[in-house]
Amino acid sequence: MKTYNELTSKQQAEALERIFSETLQDMASGALRFDDDKNGDNLQASVDAAIQESEDQQVPWFAAEFILEATYIDPKLPDEDNPASVRDFIKGISLPVVEMALYPENGEWVIEGVA
Repeated sequence: MKTYNELTSKQQAEALERIFSETLQDMASGALRFDDDKNGDNLQASVDAAIQESEDQQVPWFAAEFILEATYIDPKLPDEDNPASVRDFIKGISLPVVEMALYPENGEWVIEGVA
């Protein structure tokens, strides 16, 4: 098994892209939602508005692209960083996932879903 830091830069980029894409698709499908009241921002409202815009324009298959272009207000950020980019948010939550993961090498067995 390798850790993220043991991967080549190309492998690191691929791992990050996979998690980024999965997170984006989960947001677009509604499988991943955020609690704006609890988080004190309007991230989910912005995601919902982007999805609605794709539906209003009759291109719901582009919902993920609309989400990537969306912005939201995060009162925890300095004023100069608002509105914040949903794309940057997804990158920000994807990086710790890939950094914590283990990456099997050829011939290594992985058992998923045990815990």
